[in-house]
This record gives sequence, structure tokens and C-alpha cells, in this order.
Amino acid sequence: MLRRRESGGIAGGDVSNAAARAARYAGSFVAAVLLVGCVESLPTAPSELTTGVTIYEHANFVGASAHLTQDVSDLKGYAGPCEHELTETTAQNDWNDCVSSVRIAPGWYAVIFTDDDFRGQSLELTADAPNLQLVPGSCSHGGLNDCITSVRVRQR
Repeated sequence: MLRRRESGGIAGGDVSNAAARAARYAGSFVAAVLLVGCVESLPTAPSELTTGVTIYEHANFVGASAHLTQDVSDLKGYAGPCEHELTETTAQNDWNDCVSSVRIAPGWYAVIFTDDDFRGQSLELTADAPNLQLVPGSCSHGGLNDCITSVRVRQR
């Protein structure tokens, strides 16, 4: 914070300190914008699901959605509806730990994982899963709700 003198002016040493803090903040902001700008987008759910799988932000296929037709090793790399704090001053919105339901196209299946690179707890889905809170798993939100980080997508 800037310190004011009795006369209302700013003390000389405080100006340089304030300028240094402002430069650090601006650098952090630019780095955050560049980092967040690197996150890719996924297509949203099609009106009729004929290929792949669709992940949803909320149970019962509600909220933001993303259509997957290939493996995703880390959902942190894709813009999504959930905000994750990167530092005290920056955040990123992505799909990591943000999936609550999954719709499966006929002839397809998915394996969902709690960790990146297809590791951690997993569950093979051959049919729609309207509420990941009700599937086997030990995530803090119940079942595998809001703790999916990677997804394998395959055609049968």
C-alpha cells in the first residue's frame, strides 16, 4: 500500500516500492493471461449424440458440456466451467475435477480416471452415467463426482 504524508503527498521511497509492486502484479497478470490463453476448447454436446461421449458439468446431463471423440490425458488443458486457482492472483477455468455426468453414444465406451495420464481410480462406462456421485468411487464429493481428470474414449 502507498503511505501518505501528513501533507497528502506520497513519501519518496514509497513511490518506488509501489512501482515495483505494480510491475510485479502486471507481470503476473500478463503471465496468467498467456497461460489461460493456452487452454484449448472442446466442442459442446451435439443435439444428437452419434459418436464419442459427452461430459457434463452437473448431474443429469445439465450445465456446460464437452463432446469427446478421442482420449484426453489431462482435462486441465481444456477450457471448462470450473475455476481453479493457480496463484493468489490468477485462476484458470477448465474441465479438471468438473464432471458430474457422462453420456455415451451407441457403439462407444469411455473409461474415466481420477488422475492425469489415465491413472488413479477408474470406471469403464458402456452406458450413460447420469450422476457420478452414485457410481463406485471414493472422491470427497461422493462416487467419482467432480474428480475426473482424464478420459479414454473408444469405439466398440
